[in-house]
Amino acid sequence: MHLGAFQGERLVGCLSLCPLRPGLVQLRKFAVAADCQGMGIGGQLMHEALAICRQTGIQRLELDARSSALGFYEKFGMVPMGEVFFKGPIEHQRMALDLGN
Repeated sequence: MHLGAFQGERLVGCLSLCPLRPGLVQLRKFAVAADCQGMGIGGQLMHEALAICRQTGIQRLELDARSSALGFYEKFGMVPMGEVFFKGPIEHQRMALDLGN
């Protein structure tokens, strides 16, 4: 499932929810246009993604967060798991949220 945020006709943010197995979804490809960051668009997309997961009975959401974005995901209750790793030169941390469905 893909979610998008628009300003008029312009796509300014997006994310994808990819099923890994029953009850487990990975959030991938989360981005907000550089000139629209800090406007709450990412938060709105995240709230919508979590609502969809809960409505559809998803029990757990996981993602690979850039280390610079850990605080953003922690605001939604996500917790780090495992060791820090690199995708190319960028440091990442696997994070998870149990949704209790």
